[in-house]
Amino acid sequence: MSVILTACRNVNKPKSGKRRKPKPKSAHRHRSSAGAAGGAEYGYVDASSVKMWTWALDDEPVTVIFRRDTMEVWVGDEKAETMCNFSEHGAEMDFCVGSHKARIRSMQGCDRKQRIIHTLSVDGYVIPEETT
Repeated sequence: MSVILTACRNVNKPKSGKRRKPKPKSAHRHRSSAGAAGGAEYGYVDASSVKMWTWALDDEPVTVIFRRDTMEVWVGDEKAETMCNFSEHGAEMDFCVGSHKARIRSMQGCDRKQRIIHTLSVDGYVIPEETT
């Protein structure tokens, strides 16, 4: 019986060392480039928090990455300076892609179960999102 009593004595003492937060099992994580990671450091970005568009502009491939969690816009590997406008219908972020004016619109879907819809337009033309 003395063995059981002494085994329970150290239950309330904190354990030494750092505790790690458990990672969500359902989250898909992808290795990101330096631009999408937010600078020179390399990190992991949750795929559900990133929206990406890739297309050819002036015969050059262009990639725009929008991070939903930080509201950052990346054009290639460069962070774009944005000007945000908020209204009752959603948010608009204006920025430049080279000499072209671009805008990302964020609005609620028609149904309450739908997530927020993000659309990119460059010089007034809507760019389809990347589906790969």
